[in-house]
Amino acid sequence: MGIVDLHTHSTFSDGTDDPKSLIAKIEAAGLDGFALTDHETCDGIEPMRKALAETGSKLIFVPGIEYSTYLDGIGEIHILGYFPFGGIEKLDELIAGSKVYRMERAKRIVDCLKSKGVNLDSDKLFSDGDKTIGRMHIARALVEQGFFDDPQDAFKKYLGQGSPCYFPRRKLSPEDAIRVTADAGGISSLAHPVFLAKTGNWQIVDRFIDAGLQGIEYFHPRVTRNLMVKIRERYAGKLLLTGGSDFHGDMNQTALGFYGIPVEEFHSVFTTHS
Repeated sequence: MGIVDLHTHSTFSDGTDDPKSLIAKIEAAGLDGFALTDHETCDGIEPMRKALAETGSKLIFVPGIEYSTYLDGIGEIHILGYFPFGGIEKLDELIAGSKVYRMERAKRIVDCLKSKGVNLDSDKLFSDGDKTIGRMHIARALVEQGFFDDPQDAFKKYLGQGSPCYFPRRKLSPEDAIRVTADAGGISSLAHPVFLAKTGNWQIVDRFIDAGLQGIEYFHPRVTRNLMVKIRERYAGKLLLTGGSDFHGDMNQTALGFYGIPVEEFHSVFTTHS
């Protein structure tokens, strides 16, 4: 039974693989298809389509995006947007504003690190003015320059939520991301909802459903087996149950080829919501 991985990243956000490299890895993992869901950018969509054509790949491809949103009392919540029927270009204005904000935030993080005695050489980091810069880019730069052995160590000490050099993203609400996706003709899904491990948080999903949420990513490396079962029991038949590896290239490498949804289910889901 084939699998479609609905959560991957490329070099157009914080992944380490360009389109052709990502295609090669996805094919080697035996997947039938994938969604490209780079963080708050669609810049990789056309290059990915071109790479698929040039390589003669038969993979199913879904253009997508991952929004970083903020909810008081919870913190960051990510929303996935899928655009199998087009419309992703309608997000251009939202994405342009996000790029500006993310660049400003990256510079604040670098300044904060310097104030802590971590003098990161940021020239290379900011050399590509059009690229969306996120915390993972900074974490990798810290590893490359010898400050840490692993990007996750940088997150734990400086970059993660609650750490001294963490700055929240702009206050885009989950509901706004859901509505923007729907207005553009897309399908929204709540990404890796690990905050549901706390019993009192389940009613938050009901709010999102009222705003038009269509799916929930229940099959993901960060979602425990126990939580996955609870999500399935509660939302099967109410929401699309989506899954993906959240592949970044240097993270979750063994997850590629394992996480996703069956290809038959994929066709059923995206035909039903056309």
